[in-house]
Amino acid sequence: MPNIIDIRAREVFDSRADITLEVEVVLDSGKRGRSIIPTGCSKGKYEAIEVRDNDPRRFNGQGVLRAIDIVHTLIKPQLCGMSPYEQEEIDCMLISLDGTANKSRLGANAILGVSLAVANAAAVHSNLSLCDYVSRGREKSMPQPIFSMLSGGMHGDGNCDFQDYQVIALKAPHLEAALQVGKNVHMALKSILTARGISIGVSGTGGYLPPLSSNEQGLALLMEAIDKAGYEAGVDVGLSMDIAAEMFFNDGRYHLAAEGRMLTTAAFIDYLASLCERYPIMLIEDPLGEDDFEGWIALTQRLGGKIELVGDDLFTTNLARFEQGIAMKMANSILVKPNQVGTLSETVRLVASAKEAGYGIVFSRRSGETEDTSIADLAVALNGTKVKFGSLARTEAMAKYNQLLRLQDAIANAQTV
Repeated sequence: MPNIIDIRAREVFDSRADITLEVEVVLDSGKRGRSIIPTGCSKGKYEAIEVRDNDPRRFNGQGVLRAIDIVHTLIKPQLCGMSPYEQEEIDCMLISLDGTANKSRLGANAILGVSLAVANAAAVHSNLSLCDYVSRGREKSMPQPIFSMLSGGMHGDGNCDFQDYQVIALKAPHLEAALQVGKNVHMALKSILTARGISIGVSGTGGYLPPLSSNEQGLALLMEAIDKAGYEAGVDVGLSMDIAAEMFFNDGRYHLAAEGRMLTTAAFIDYLASLCERYPIMLIEDPLGEDDFEGWIALTQRLGGKIELVGDDLFTTNLARFEQGIAMKMANSILVKPNQVGTLSETVRLVASAKEAGYGIVFSRRSGETEDTSIADLAVALNGTKVKFGSLARTEAMAKYNQLLRLQDAIANAQTV
């Protein structure tokens, strides 16, 4: 049985050219596994805490030398000599060593970096993909992609309040077909914006950033792009939104700066319901603030039978928050971001809880992403229903879509043996 003989951490760059943490676990067999931890620009207050240097002289305070020191001096001595196959024991040790509810002592970046690097090292030693290692022989499935098309909110440039406008291929028989639909709609949207003399620069998630006269105009543009690409909206392609409502929920009101309006929860729910009546919206992520529980309950009762309502800031991949949401009948789907919780084992337990409750499971990237493709392996291994990797525009997203293609090919080949 292999043993861990070294753990190395270093500073690397994410997709925004910001500093993040890479961890490498070395085994006595000579095999090694790596992980790079992403970070978000909009973070829920209930997600696990990263450790950053906060030294303005280095990378605007975003350096991770403290996290590196934690990995080398606090975590490494505890794990050296252990087998990488002891994932749950290692994750429990990391949680115990941290000793806080939000991973603030060691940092979620250091903890998850080690946790995922251990799993990757075990997979490499076993000559398996991370997907096959995590699935442990259980049936795997390919998730449905959600493609970013337009960006606003904290992903945009003050162009609108809502954070992302997306499309979902509804009738694609396999991943390649879904990717083709996403690419065709993205290119059609580009041609529409170009014809109107609008800049076609993209956000960190690959969505275009046009000036919008209202939040609804983003949906109208997608309808136009779907038609131009030769598809029928609501039949071939559905609409999706990440509203990230927590970003404009203040003093019990929803402040729509792009429209100069301020709405109560009840009025905002009416507004969302009216959009769903007029557009083929299949999914809405974070339609309400993270602590607007009464609103979430009312919205789920009103739209939950028709629309996938995804909790991101509401749940922050936190099992206690999620179980509270289940009990209160809030949302019907959960966004899964492993760096919000901090270990692979906790992510696996949360996904199992979501399956048992009948919730949708959407594995998601962060806005500050990396070339690490572990999230794609986890989505397939744990039978995620959807993935949210961004648009078909940036390398960090394409790396994950390419990994999905490899995994789909591996599954198909295994079935024909």
